[in-house]
Amino acid sequence: MLFRRTLLYLPAQILAPTLQFVLVLAWAHLLPSALVGTIALATAIQEIAFAFFYTWWSQYLLRHLAGFRLAGGMARFLQAEAAAILGSSAAMLACATPVAALYFADHIDRTTLALMAAFLLTRSLATYLAERARADSQIGLYTIVQVGIPAGALALTVPAVDHWGPTAGAAFGPLIACQGAAIIACLLRMDMLRAGLRVHLDIGWQAARFGGPVMAGALLSALTLNAPRFIVDGLYGLEVAGAFAVPYGMGLRIASVAVMLVTAGAYPLAVSIYERDGADAAYRQLASNFRMVLLVVLPVGIGAISVSPALIEVLIPPGMRDTAHLALPLAVAFGTLRYLRSHTVDQVFLLNRRTRAVTAVTLLELALGSVLGLAGAADLGAPGAVLGPVAASAAALIVSWVLASRIRAFTSSAKDAAAILAAAAPIPLIVLANPATGGLGSLVLATAVGAITYGAGILVLSRMNVLCFR
Repeated sequence: MLFRRTLLYLPAQILAPTLQFVLVLAWAHLLPSALVGTIALATAIQEIAFAFFYTWWSQYLLRHLAGFRLAGGMARFLQAEAAAILGSSAAMLACATPVAALYFADHIDRTTLALMAAFLLTRSLATYLAERARADSQIGLYTIVQVGIPAGALALTVPAVDHWGPTAGAAFGPLIACQGAAIIACLLRMDMLRAGLRVHLDIGWQAARFGGPVMAGALLSALTLNAPRFIVDGLYGLEVAGAFAVPYGMGLRIASVAVMLVTAGAYPLAVSIYERDGADAAYRQLASNFRMVLLVVLPVGIGAISVSPALIEVLIPPGMRDTAHLALPLAVAFGTLRYLRSHTVDQVFLLNRRTRAVTAVTLLELALGSVLGLAGAADLGAPGAVLGPVAASAAALIVSWVLASRIRAFTSSAKDAAAILAAAAPIPLIVLANPATGGLGSLVLATAVGAITYGAGILVLSRMNVLCFR
């Protein structure tokens, strides 16, 4: 069942981040570094604002929508949803816009601030509606939103820059237009807003009790992921922050693609199993998800780090390469560890409503990562800002896994993890033998040889019964 859902979600999980990846590279080549830094930090503010104002409801939606449908209570849910999203959007705009105005006070004018506010609102609503589609198994709509926004923005950005020059309007305008179009498409296809708007205090209180701790965890996660960007901006300014944002964002995107390839439909599937077959069956599904994610994430992370010098030479503008040579592999490592935990092990706690455990682990990660990241940036320059988060995310993953393993039905096999690591271990050796210094062709060749070698290793270990996915 998970394999089928993975295939259905595959276009969104491959095309969307690939297009986002290309869009960021287009910005890097078309826009000045300071403007790239402004976009990156505006995106960071949006992610933090979304975590604070929307996650309490979106996580409640993911966990409880199936239950409302089974119980025939969708009319009340839809009314409560409309009230929650309208209120969250108004509160987000009222708080995030002044924050952006203060943060960028010396760098943007009123027009840019208005564009930024529109960007914050449309991106937040589009993100929520994509989650809504995923929770309701509307995979086609989810794919349209995830793929359509970066595809449309990429198609519009180049002519916008040609017409208006490298301005904030040319950068934010295409994003706002495509996010707005995605919102309209979702509202036309969904039952959202079709039952009117009404505040249901019992549903709101239940959502706040479940989603409040999750919101705290999501907020801490957003701060953790974006702290290096703010650290670099604070120490070295917007131009350096822009040069740092490109390889840092690339590294996180590579890790996100690897994890989301097999997790987009995994949590909703576990929730459905929980509602239908009980807790033990759902925990066993999460354990299976964890092993499946390891199968994909470990080779992608190791391979991306191994070929990062060639990636930088092929894709990154010359002025950003010095920063990228350390920032990119560190960002891949950080993202791999971070997303592996949040999309697998943490879901054990979300499923049984022990949301405070997620919050506590994420708080540990943020505190440790921020302190060490600040020290690293001060000592090693901009790329050093990622050193602390790498160590902190590794520690958080270990703590979360140990806590989750106390649940009897969730047993992630150390034997399987060791076997997958053994199969992926030759990848750096293959890259050393063929360092992919000849451009895009040799980079593709090294990647293909590494993938084939890893696949052969997995097959051999499976035939020897060393590796077994139950």
